[in-house]
Amino acid sequence: MKFIDERPITIQEYRETLQKKTCSIKEFAGMLGISYPKALRLSNIDGAPVVKIGRDKRVILSKVDEFLENHVGECL
Repeated sequence: MKFIDERPITIQEYRETLQKKTCSIKEFAGMLGISYPKALRLSNIDGAPVVKIGRDKRVILSKVDEFLENHVGECL
């Protein structure tokens, strides 16, 4: 676990760090210029760059390009 000034990070600090590496399904839809329901369907495809934290699904931004490149020419 990361320590700041020799103390554990707070939940808020962890969430801010997580936000930089991931995005919500709604943000993902906006990035791709597609509807929310379509982005939600994409997030359910096997191998989608998604991590589920509790009830929240987060798209792993560093894996999005690879996922899209692996599905070029497919109807998703």
